[in-house]
Amino acid sequence: MLQINLESLIDFSAKLNEINDEKLILNSALLAIMGKLKIVKACVFQKNDKNEYETSIIKGFNPKTENFTINEKDLFEKDFSSNKILKKTGYQYCIPINYNDINFAVICLGKKIDGKKITKIERFYCKLISNITAISLQNVKHYQEIIVANKKLQLRNQLLDTLFEMSKDFNLILSKNEIVKILSFRLMGQLLISRFAIILFDPNENFDFINNRLELKINNQLIKSLKYIKKTQLTNQVNLSKSILKKLTDSGVSVISPLIVQGNLKGILLIGKKLNNEDYTQENLDFIDSLGNLAILALENARLFNEEIEKKRLESELNLAYEIQLNLFPRSIPEPDGYELFGYSIPSRQIGGDYYDFIQIQESKFLVAIADISGKGIPAALLMSNLQASLRTLAPMNLPLKDLLKRLNKVIYDNTTPDKFVTLFCGILDTNNHTFDYINAGHNPPLCYDKSGIKKELTEGGIILGIFDDYDNYAQGHLDLLQGDTIFFYTDGITEARNENEEFSENNLKKILTKNSKASVKKLKEIILENLKNFQGNAPQSDDITMAIIRRKTNLYQNDNH
Repeated sequence: MLQINLESLIDFSAKLNEINDEKLILNSALLAIMGKLKIVKACVFQKNDKNEYETSIIKGFNPKTENFTINEKDLFEKDFSSNKILKKTGYQYCIPINYNDINFAVICLGKKIDGKKITKIERFYCKLISNITAISLQNVKHYQEIIVANKKLQLRNQLLDTLFEMSKDFNLILSKNEIVKILSFRLMGQLLISRFAIILFDPNENFDFINNRLELKINNQLIKSLKYIKKTQLTNQVNLSKSILKKLTDSGVSVISPLIVQGNLKGILLIGKKLNNEDYTQENLDFIDSLGNLAILALENARLFNEEIEKKRLESELNLAYEIQLNLFPRSIPEPDGYELFGYSIPSRQIGGDYYDFIQIQESKFLVAIADISGKGIPAALLMSNLQASLRTLAPMNLPLKDLLKRLNKVIYDNTTPDKFVTLFCGILDTNNHTFDYINAGHNPPLCYDKSGIKKELTEGGIILGIFDDYDNYAQGHLDLLQGDTIFFYTDGITEARNENEEFSENNLKKILTKNSKASVKKLKEIILENLKNFQGNAPQSDDITMAIIRRKTNLYQNDNH
């Protein structure tokens, strides 16, 4: 006769409560019952996504139960008795694992070795094991809920810290372009978003479509529809006409967030998909809502401030930053055989943080870099100085590109506040082997082209520098350079230059490069600047314009004005 050892059950309960894996708990309970009752075969049923019970653990020779599923109502006829379906597969007894009327699983038992029926004392033992198992499973559930809640709390605290830093940062920024740039950095850093657009409304209800990184064309009908949206929502949950909804989804718009200041709609933020294709959570939507409204408040303050006050102190600071910035660019550019190298930068009235460099690291190897620093004024100039010093210190060490980027990221992360970032493109030109290996850390992709047109956009790389400590998940790209191949590096001061109606855009830049593929690198610079000037008209230069060029020579290209 079966004897129940209380000490053994206490020990069994203690061991189960040390396990944080649901399946391992059920497996231990199943083995305990099979060993005590001398059962030939047994299994565990658990609910699947279709609310059916299916076997998750099988013990003993039981081929008929593979992929076996059964409805909950068919699982029991009465306590400790299986129904006809289960009996056909050799199961005689069912033991539910319940906690407060919640069913976690069902243990099904076959015949005992001696062929006898389960006795009352054995049923009592099974119920004890079932109760102990249910408590352990409930503990695991609570443990998992605590972990999830803790992760959500940590994420929420991180987002709150980010919003706090953003609010301080925005209070110090008076440039619309810089506010939008920092907004884009935060969306990228916190939510892995690279595609978005902002629609701003002026006091006369006219709209301005800025920083359009979505393939979306705006018209009055679309604006009129979007103005009725009162809260941040997923696009597929917004009450819009089918035609408008299709236009938005076809353009990759996943989230629509109204930008409100003192109850008045001042703009609309359109957000694309995440880079990792994850769905947006409610916490994500709340963060976008808060971040967008911080940004629009900063934009509104900047607009009002710039209309009324000229800051002499700011002008003095920008002049000093301008002097610092000029001294950071290379004083002379290498002239390797068979190649043309060229770099040029025009600072805006408000000093930014563009940077380019050509550094010879071996007789036939040259490090080429172009960067854009977040922020304006002295902080940006100092950060650029830090980047330049680090790059020129590390370059002669001839490190692999991934190690170089990892170290630069560490320097930026350790020496800046959370609101400062750097986009960087860095590559090594080998003039003997005619190769170019590179990493793009969140920068505008350089364009490789020849007389036939654009051949490649150099996108391989990873995220911007300064977001994460010890980030090293950078991909490396490679190019084999043929005669006549040109690589054009640039900052967003070119593609995001504006006139009264629109941005200059990457497409216009590609057309100019393709059309003037035979022009010398110096002539190409003049052509681009002339096109920018004609495009902008009387609009002021709002950001630094920086470019760098690598060309493998051919007799088709001449160093003249062709």
